[in-house]
Amino acid sequence: MKLAPKCVWLLLGVMLLLTGCTVPNVPHNGAFWSKNGKFIEIEHSQTYPYAVTDSDLIINEEKPILYLSYGMFALQDLVIVNVNQNELVEISTNLVDKDTNTLKITPKESMNDGDYCLIIGDSNRIAEEQARWCFKKGDPEKIRAEATEIANAKRNRSKVAPPSPGMFYGYSNPVKYVDPSGNVPLINQYDLTNWFYEELQFNVNHIYTHQIRTLLSSVGSLSPADKLRAGFGWVYLVKDKAKWDFKHKINGLLNTTSIIFQHEGGYDWYEYSMPGNIFYGYIGRAVGFSPEMLHLGAGYAEVTDPAHEKRGESCCPKICGTVAVGSDLGPSNTVLYRFCLSMGCYYFNPDWANTYYDDPLDYQAVEFGIRLYETNKENMSFQQFQTFLTRNRTMLTKGDPKSKSIWRSIDDGFYKPEFFDGPDAAKNAPVVNALLLWPPFAND
Repeated sequence: MKLAPKCVWLLLGVMLLLTGCTVPNVPHNGAFWSKNGKFIEIEHSQTYPYAVTDSDLIINEEKPILYLSYGMFALQDLVIVNVNQNELVEISTNLVDKDTNTLKITPKESMNDGDYCLIIGDSNRIAEEQARWCFKKGDPEKIRAEATEIANAKRNRSKVAPPSPGMFYGYSNPVKYVDPSGNVPLINQYDLTNWFYEELQFNVNHIYTHQIRTLLSSVGSLSPADKLRAGFGWVYLVKDKAKWDFKHKINGLLNTTSIIFQHEGGYDWYEYSMPGNIFYGYIGRAVGFSPEMLHLGAGYAEVTDPAHEKRGESCCPKICGTVAVGSDLGPSNTVLYRFCLSMGCYYFNPDWANTYYDDPLDYQAVEFGIRLYETNKENMSFQQFQTFLTRNRTMLTKGDPKSKSIWRSIDDGFYKPEFFDGPDAAKNAPVVNALLLWPPFAND
């Protein structure tokens, strides 16, 4: 059958629409207004509750098309609210899945001029307080003329007093959290010191950790099979978005690429992937992997990281060929089929050869975790963790500080172990359990 050129283009257009190829991907996690085929970011709100400021985006469409890429909470809880006159009025919307982590949001009816916030509500309220993107709807010139007085009043209500110099002393006493001046330290949403220490202690005694250690140390004729199970179980726990890959939840929940770790006498801001890299090194040594094996695994993860492919940095080799399919009617009826087999995508930076092709900054963080375990072993106290961090924190990648005006006080111990488990933890759990939670082949 031969299609006319117009039919070919029509068919191609339909296929593109069905596959979503005509819609570009959102640049990164966050909320966006789609205008004339371009994504305009809606800044994450820095005031609460639902305060729209004079610096927020102004949208002048009756039914704006919005996109939200946010892999943290159930997106069915997503709503747009009108926050004028301190009232929350939910706007009826159509929600369409663009992919597993991205929603397209379209109001069902024209939106009146006013202040709006895109929020994700949940029973703990932490999502509602953190996950919000606010904008104004209406004529830009009119809105800018009226906004200053209202915005200033709202900002004054939401100011947080900066902490006194002594506020962070209490972290050397994790039981009391009291400093000599009598001040209570400001435990804010970016401070992951106590969560991370508790996460390490929780998982160093986890059943998965015990089983991997047991399988790696097994002896006998079935030892290779045991070690294979341990290796695959480990991979499904630490790979991108898996249970022990914390960066996606940290970024998604806190809307940040920087976090705080307290050390003796102060604190520093660190890049948000540091907890996962340190954890990988510490728990990896605890289960019995050698430092070389851990660095080799981290290097492989870097080489195959999908982020490099998205940035066009990877080499993606393919094996292509042609297969001739014959016919009983003779050679003249033979049909040639061309095929291509993808061999995956890989990124090799020659400058990283000495770190097993891992990013040198990530390599240092993994090494930090390895040394943390070798120095303190399983029964590490909080004080030992603080001391090691104080002496070795230069190994870790620093992050950009967040303005104290957006710090929010949270209860001590709010982030429990497993709070920042990767978004694919539940999906991978059946595989991990099948590999690790039935008795080892060989005896202990």
